Amino acid sequence: MLSIIDKKCMGMQNPVGIRPARPEFSWIIDSDMHDTVQETYQIQVRSLDGTLVWDSGSCSSGICSAVFYDGEPLRPRTCYEWTLAVTDNHGQTAVRRGDLFETGFSEGEPWTGKWISPKQEVVPDAFCDWPADKLVEHFGPVDFVGLDMGNPDGVAPAYYLRKSFGLLPKKRSSARLYITAGGIYDVSLNGKPVTDTLFNPGFTPYDKYFEYQTFDVTGLLEQENVIGVILADGWYKGRNGIGGLRNLYGKQTKLLAELHVRYEDGTTDIIATDDTWISSKGPYEYADLFVGEFYDARKDLGAWDCAGYIPKGWTAVTVLPHTDEVLKGICAPPAGVVEHIRPASVYRNDIGELILDMGQNIAGFVRATFYNQEPGAHIVFEHTEMLDERGHYMNSINPDCRELIDHYICCGKSSETYCPRFTFHGFRYVRISGLKGQVRAEDFEGLVVASRLDTTMDFQCSNPDITRLQSNIFRSQQGNFLGIPTDCPQREKAGWTGDVFVYSDTASYVQDVRMFLKRWLEMVRMEQFANGIVPVTVPYTKNYYYIQDCVFQAHTSCGWGDAIIEVPWVLYQQYGDISFLTDNYDAMKKWIGYVEKEASEGRTDDYEKMPLSQQERQPYLWNTGFHYGDWSYPSCRNEKGETDNLQSSINTREYVATALYAHSCEVFSKVAAVLSKDEDARYYRTLRDRICKAYEEEYIRPDGQFPLPIQGLYVLTLAMGLVSEEKAGLLARHLNQLILDNGGCLDTGFMSIKFLLDVLCRYGYTDTAKTLLLQEKCPSWLYEVKHDATTVWSKWNAIQPETGKVTCASYNHYSFGSVGKWMYNYILGIRNTGCGFRDFVVEPGFDYPFQWACGSYHCVYGDIRVAWARDGRERSIDLTVPVSTHALIRLKDCDTNSLSHYFKDRMKDGYVSLGSGTYHICYQTRPEM
Repeated sequence: MLSIIDKKCMGMQNPVGIRPARPEFSWIIDSDMHDTVQETYQIQVRSLDGTLVWDSGSCSSGICSAVFYDGEPLRPRTCYEWTLAVTDNHGQTAVRRGDLFETGFSEGEPWTGKWISPKQEVVPDAFCDWPADKLVEHFGPVDFVGLDMGNPDGVAPAYYLRKSFGLLPKKRSSARLYITAGGIYDVSLNGKPVTDTLFNPGFTPYDKYFEYQTFDVTGLLEQENVIGVILADGWYKGRNGIGGLRNLYGKQTKLLAELHVRYEDGTTDIIATDDTWISSKGPYEYADLFVGEFYDARKDLGAWDCAGYIPKGWTAVTVLPHTDEVLKGICAPPAGVVEHIRPASVYRNDIGELILDMGQNIAGFVRATFYNQEPGAHIVFEHTEMLDERGHYMNSINPDCRELIDHYICCGKSSETYCPRFTFHGFRYVRISGLKGQVRAEDFEGLVVASRLDTTMDFQCSNPDITRLQSNIFRSQQGNFLGIPTDCPQREKAGWTGDVFVYSDTASYVQDVRMFLKRWLEMVRMEQFANGIVPVTVPYTKNYYYIQDCVFQAHTSCGWGDAIIEVPWVLYQQYGDISFLTDNYDAMKKWIGYVEKEASEGRTDDYEKMPLSQQERQPYLWNTGFHYGDWSYPSCRNEKGETDNLQSSINTREYVATALYAHSCEVFSKVAAVLSKDEDARYYRTLRDRICKAYEEEYIRPDGQFPLPIQGLYVLTLAMGLVSEEKAGLLARHLNQLILDNGGCLDTGFMSIKFLLDVLCRYGYTDTAKTLLLQEKCPSWLYEVKHDATTVWSKWNAIQPETGKVTCASYNHYSFGSVGKWMYNYILGIRNTGCGFRDFVVEPGFDYPFQWACGSYHCVYGDIRVAWARDGRERSIDLTVPVSTHALIRLKDCDTNSLSHYFKDRMKDGYVSLGSGTYHICYQTRPEM
């Protein structure tokens, strides 16, 4: 039987408040018959009165994702039903009805509501008005890591806003609340939460647009009603990023909302933000994303958001002058609590500190219940990712302006529960002080927060450390994918573009990030400079702008800016969604045009002294300006023995910049070819060839060596095919020797790490790749695992191997977890060979020192499941191939006499060809194997 088992609009089931321009549909079908292929699909969209607004007609296609609405313009704030019918090659039909989507406002459509702001004190801007010379003096000429960026003063309270209103005594058909804020809001209606999502409206470049949310509140309305909103600083006004700069987008929080109540007689009431709203301070002395919260329960306002409450001392809000903010509906899954975990333990260490150990590093907060505490008792929660080498509390991120501390003042009830709302921390451990009486682990709960993305990868193998590494990769991604892809959830919470460049392919295996990263790429396009520069963080906030401008005299870097080319291409291949290419094409071309101009016009200081032949190749080398290079490669250390990030940049930047210049030209030429932009495709292929020629002549010695013995430079050169085949073999041999000379340890930084094991396998050094994967010495992935890591670290030697010293670093930083893709490709054995996994290869990792591996990847067509095992000459593979896909299964060293006729008949050149279905393959290797 053919069935439709999953059906989504904009990557969500029955979404409300989406942008009405061009919704996107996807689905997954299942069948109990082998070799099933979807032959046709038909989508019909109707308004709820039954009016047909789009009929796609019967489309002959196996595509089941990224199908875009192409009917008459959709009306704003309207609910639609979409029906899907599919047929297959066996003559079967499946139909699914009843799925809904609801549009929000049309972009540019005026709102009835006005921006309002509670009466509040204006907090100074910290250092944002400093002159450039003071910034450089403050930050230093090179190293901005761990600086004293000011003080924790200037945090602001969260404000309470309410609006009471009555409704006509008529039957209501529906009610929708449309709401956004400059800040973070928490909204209730008649004392009940409107949503379980968090940190709304999310982090966007607010000077470019605000995102608003839409909530169905039909069931919460009564005759007399109160809308209640708590408004905190959030990303808009609170401390943010490196340096804890505040007031990034405004000096006062603000709110915009409309409640639309529709009656069965066809009329509508609108209750909107205006001068009738009132506001007050409450128990939040402050609420800051980075610093933490300070909540005084003695100042609790009671049933402030319910009818009948008498608001004493509340003041009128201010209606702000009209501005032209762009407002956009949702286009990706929201953030919220995604997991509840219990602590591993709570104990006092040898110096009497009360330590709560969550057992794993998370992004989130702690819900705590206290009993019989005195009124005014001050409970303090100090969060950290690591304890020091003695087991004592330490703040591992240099805490200036980002203390990660929550405070709670007790009101004296027999039982009190505190759970933060307006902050989240990256932590595993919490030092708790001020708590009297018995302390029990069951009185605490960890709430993990993230964007609510579906998990799409499951991976385990017979080596528990490798399985743990996969778990660490997932935890790091989960902890950093909250609204935007961030570098770390404790220190910066910033959207560093280079991290996404490195990690996007692994990310797209681990979770369904299609809509999440599509939303972020829209922000990248908005933040792109007119001359093509893609900034190093997106959103590009003032603090990063000032640091990059005054310290580095550059707003971008190779790799970081190249994310606008690399990430859409990766996601197109992974999901088969061509809109990643069409939406970003112009931005890609602007970026590569900027790089070409920089390379062709830039001149090094010694240019005039070069021979003519060397001068002639300079226009094809991107060897001027600032770049982060192969950031944080481990052998580059300072006098303390810690990784010297800035020096690693200086050592590698011109080589990495030119390598990535060539790589982006190659990728962009492929993008142009896919989109039939033949002239662009030819131009950038030719330019790429010229860059490669100049690169080899400038940097590669006749014996295939680099001027610097740095592994990452060899890796990038080989990964991007920058040299002749003859030189490539020599480079690969030197790379292998560098690894062996380094004790079988890697020495790669951010830009090269994701290519390392692929390059070794491609050039025949699979044994060295195995050694690196299973290495337990520092630097290595398993060094972290052996040191009880539950996430991926930002520095390979964050815990120094010589002394065991726990250094200040981020211990939740996904970039070096980009090895994940290699593990899924080479150990589990799933490799995409088509577009969106329409065609894929399964080549189980029988050559690796594991007895078994199992897992699955949920691609756009469904679950690809693989479980393999070996025992002597015996091999077994259990496999599920989704409908509408085709798999080639490599049976390495197979003794075909041991193979069943079913698979033998489908075998050619060592590969078995299979359509959809579930299979069990058993065979023996040839005796000589």
